[in-house]
Amino acid sequence: MNITTIILAAGKGKRMKTALPKVMHSVGNIPLIEHIINLSRQISTDIRVVASETLKEHAEFKLLENKYNFASYIQEEQLGTAHAVQCAELENIGSEYILVLYGDTPLVTYQTLNQMIERTKNSNAAITAFGFYAQNPTGYGRFITNQDQNLLDIIEEKDAAPEVKRIDLCNSGIMLIRTSEAIRLTKEIKNNNASREYYLTDLVRLANDKGYPCSYILGEEEEALGVNDLVQLARLEEIFQNRMRREMMSEGVILFAPHTVHFSADTIIAGGSKIYPYVFFGTGVVIEKDTEVFSFSHIEQSKIGANCKIGPFARLRPNNVLSGDNKIGNFVELKNARLAEGSKASHLSYIGDAEVGKNCNIGAGTIFCNYDGKNKHFSKVGDDVFIGSNSAIISPVNIGDNALIGAGSTITRDVEPNDLAIARARQVNLKGRGRKRG
Repeated sequence: MNITTIILAAGKGKRMKTALPKVMHSVGNIPLIEHIINLSRQISTDIRVVASETLKEHAEFKLLENKYNFASYIQEEQLGTAHAVQCAELENIGSEYILVLYGDTPLVTYQTLNQMIERTKNSNAAITAFGFYAQNPTGYGRFITNQDQNLLDIIEEKDAAPEVKRIDLCNSGIMLIRTSEAIRLTKEIKNNNASREYYLTDLVRLANDKGYPCSYILGEEEEALGVNDLVQLARLEEIFQNRMRREMMSEGVILFAPHTVHFSADTIIAGGSKIYPYVFFGTGVVIEKDTEVFSFSHIEQSKIGANCKIGPFARLRPNNVLSGDNKIGNFVELKNARLAEGSKASHLSYIGDAEVGKNCNIGAGTIFCNYDGKNKHFSKVGDDVFIGSNSAIISPVNIGDNALIGAGSTITRDVEPNDLAIARARQVNLKGRGRKRG
């Protein structure tokens, strides 16, 4: 089945009360709309986003356009969901079906959408909608159905009679629509309703009136949850984090206090790893098997090999690679650092813009001084190097294999393999010059 995905994202989001467009707020450290774009890419190669002018001009949205190569269209006036879909130039769609999604519903799953596709194939439905039973249906449109799982109508709550409001089978808004019917029937939709908007849901009634079958599938309410304010955003974040925690534990990742660990949507951790309480994973983190991450560590855009020990209180900023059997201890910070197998920095150090070879020891208080106030510089450390405590490596320098750096040294020049480098002032003891003098 060929499908074009239309993502509706033109809502102004005034209740968010922030300058950021609503769909650019994040869940799992990626924008709401990026969740839906990634989901769409599993189903469709033709992805169209209907945006407001503000969203269209937003710098981060433009980055997403370049990254995912989708088409975007402006809905200048918010006249309803049917009008929004029409803004995506339906007449230029060559796919058999259109899938309508929403940019602020990041919890919908591929399994649910695939269920819609299979239901459409089996029933030859012109429209298949995603519905759910709500504990509190207030605010949702209601499905009108029959016993054969045919969808007869969707009535928005503002237009619902009291007996319809008692129905708890609700509309998620997500619909799979045969393109030919979408093109033809959206032109017939009127705005003679309480909101004076053009409802996409009116397609169901129009299709039934013309003898086109409509169907629906059932899913979980949480998948349909959208965002109108920051309280709802926090609720989605909580649901998303709990989902990630369950997935991690089901894959063999040990979480000692699951509710305290924060994941990103793209976090990958291999089974056998142990994550201690209060760890934060930013985007771009991959951890191989049997690694331990101790409490209060913050990791982003880093690849960590097997059998590593990270933290507690470690910070890994972007672009780090730990090859395996590494130790990054308490109050150690890495940025754009590559550590080969067996190397360690156990405490109170900064390694930035550096490559460290195998089986090296970075002593406590060691700083790679990579920034001269204008430019960043890169240093390289060979294998089996020992850097003594409280040393300063003034980049760019190269330190050869088996070198030894004396504690307290300030290294400004290259160190040859097997050399001992000492760069500190000689100690001088002055007799009788202590605190108590005669």
